Parts: sequence; C-alpha cells; structure tokens
Amino acid sequence: MCQSKKELLLKLQSLINHYGNNEKFIAHMDEWPKTIRRLVFGSEGIMTRLEMLVPITRAKTTENIVKINIKIKELVRRWGIHPFDINNGHCEEFAEIIVTEIDGARIEWGEESESLFGPEYTPDLHCYVVFSDKYYDAEEPYGVDSPNKLPLYHRQADQIHPTTQ
Repeated sequence: MCQSKKELLLKLQSLINHYGNNEKFIAHMDEWPKTIRRLVFGSEGIMTRLEMLVPITRAKTTENIVKINIKIKELVRRWGIHPFDINNGHCEEFAEIIVTEIDGARIEWGEESESLFGPEYTPDLHCYVVFSDKYYDAEEPYGVDSPNKLPLYHRQADQIHPTTQ
C-alpha cells in the first residue's frame, strides 16, 4: 500500500512524539520503517527541521551520538546478559569497549562526580561512559544529563529512601 506524503508526514510526527524529541527520534534511526527513512533522507527540509544537517564542526558529534546509542544496544545484545547484570560487575569492561569505538568518549567512575551525589549513593562502585555532556551505561543507551540519573544510582537511592506507592 502506497502512502501519500501527507500520511507519511503524519506518521513521522507521530514517531517523533513517541520518542519525545528529535534527538531521541534520531537516536532510534535503526528502528525507523523504510518509508520514513526514504522520506527523511530524501528531503533536505525535513533533515534541516530535525537538525540532521548540521555544520561540519557538529556533524561528527551528532554522528557519534547516534553511533553510541547503537553500539551500546549492540554490545548488550552480543553479551547476551541483562544490562542490569552488566552494570553490576562488568561496567568497566563494558565502558572500555564503548570508548574504544566512539571518538571523544571517556570512562568516568562515579567518585569523579561525587559532588553530584547525595549521602544515599555509593558513587565509586560504578563506572560509565561520558560523551557530549551525557552519561551512558548498559542500562542507559540514550544517555542522561547527570550521572546520578543512571538507573544503578536510582536503585541505590531507593534502597535507602524507598518510594511509597
């Protein structure tokens, strides 16, 4: 069934809304239907609107943001264990593999950002990848804006201060 351009544009907007914003939509590029790929990559206007056409100085960073999302998901699949288990005993090895594949990425242990953590955290027990002002680990392939927002640290805080429901 052929879809009209108007139908495809509505589908595109629906997908962007589903992911929450343009950046997260682009990070999930590997999941786009073929019709959406053709629509996006066939239109300079849409690519500009999605901020996919960026100056050369930002292009490599944008490419690597998409690449890090994909690499983390691929590595988790390859290892065949749950991301939770990777983060609880294999985080350093996992992070080392990711930083070797992403230019500009680096490993950081939680203790390096200790001032961001409250007393309910044990930041030195986990390491993660830092790239382009975001923090990534096996459970957070799309990155968060602060290491204390990584799921492992949320679980630590919840153990000391459980939320009531």
